[in-house]
Amino acid sequence: PRRALGFTGLVVIYEIRGGNEIAKPVDRLFADQLGLSDPGLHETALANLRARFDASALAEPLRGEAVAVLEGPNAAALLLIPELLRGDQAVSAFIAKNGALIVAPTPNDGDWGALKSIEAAKKSPYGPPLKITKFGSGPLPENGSRGSRHL
Repeated sequence: PRRALGFTGLVVIYEIRGGNEIAKPVDRLFADQLGLSDPGLHETALANLRARFDASALAEPLRGEAVAVLEGPNAAALLLIPELLRGDQAVSAFIAKNGALIVAPTPNDGDWGALKSIEAAKKSPYGPPLKITKFGSGPLPENGSRGSRHL
């Protein structure tokens, strides 16, 4: 089972990890053996991500102090469960080619140019920058705009 992740071009692939953290992909046969439909598998995966998410990984970007690199479950959790952000919290993010999520503070002055210039650089190892709020993720707003309430 697979699921597209919105406009990002990413695809959610499910895996199960044993005590030794070796990942085994979950195919339809294995999901059936677990008694999970596609929606049930997705909800189970989200519950596991919520339980494993380390909110401290976002502390510095949310305070506007530094960039953080999220990998594995933390990166997936932020993209799949944006409601982990509270209230008006927002971060900017780049999806690196290696699957890591580079999380940066949102600009206080509404000038998104610096973040957009990273993507424009030749041979950038990053995908397009995103703005993530508790409502979801989307492209960065235009300069001078804080974006819609929903992103």
